[in-house]
Order: sequence, then structure tokens, then C-alpha cells
Amino acid sequence: MRRLLTLLSLALAACGGAPHPKPILGDVPEIDAVRFEGVTRFSKAKLVGHLHLGETSWVPLSPDYHLHDALLPVDARRIEALYAAHGYHDARVLDVHVERTDDDEVDLVVRVEEGEPTLLDKVVFEWAAGASLDPMAREALKAKAPLKAGAPFEVPVLNDTLGLSRLRLQAWGY
Repeated sequence: MRRLLTLLSLALAACGGAPHPKPILGDVPEIDAVRFEGVTRFSKAKLVGHLHLGETSWVPLSPDYHLHDALLPVDARRIEALYAAHGYHDARVLDVHVERTDDDEVDLVVRVEEGEPTLLDKVVFEWAAGASLDPMAREALKAKAPLKAGAPFEVPVLNDTLGLSRLRLQAWGY
């Protein structure tokens, strides 16, 4: 036991000394805030959650986000992809620019044109030939489906409809 404590104390002493240096980033500023203009469909938190870049928080142990110019067009495409997954296929990021707020901090400003959502004309359930599900159960399944005609075509809602339909069919013994 004494030998283990001696080795542990030597190891800690060797690791002690100078603190670990921060990674060398040069004069790359931190992103203080991300602002969105022209956005009504999503919350700021939802959009920032889909970005590689983000806001540096004052909360200890939370990540720092540094401005990397190469990620700006990537994040613009990620925003457009999020909109498309929620039925806004014409949404475009018109501009992403940086506003310097301090010597070592910047704000990221993203301007979006949402456009109109793609609406569903109708929702059709197709059954396999010879499916034994009675017509009343089929209508009940359609009525409870989250995917509705007249609503935007959203991939998450489609996935919910498929999953809930499977669960209901399993509960009914299919």
C-alpha cells in the first residue's frame, strides 16, 4: 500500500507544475452571440442546435465557440436542410456575416428568407393486397395519424406517423 501511495504521489508531482497550455488559435475570436434575421418558423435554440458554430457561454465548463470561416457556408447549408426537413423547401440563407464586438469577440448574424412551406394535398394509406385489417381499424389508424392534409410536409411528422402506426398495429396484434 505504501509503495502504491509513493508511486501515486510521484505521478501527481510529475503532472503538477505548469498548467496545460490552451490550444494555439492565434487571433481567432470567440463567438459571443448568434443572431437570426427573418426567422419565424424556428426558435433560436433550435437553429443554434443545428450549427457547428455556436455561442460561447459564460457558464463554466461549457464549450467555447471560435469563429472558423470555413464553417460559415457549411452552417448555412445546415440551416437550409433543417428548413427543408420541415417543409420549407424554398428557404435560403441570404447572408451570414460577422460583426466584431470586441477585440476577441464577434457576433454571428444569419439572414434567412423562409419562403412558404410545402403543404400536403392529401395523405394516402396503402394496404398490402390481402391485408386482414378491417376497414374500421384502417379508418381509426388514418384518423390518429399526425400527418394531415393541408399541413406542411415535415419529415419528423412523417416519421411519427409511421412509428405510431406500427405501434398501433402491433397493439392490435398485427
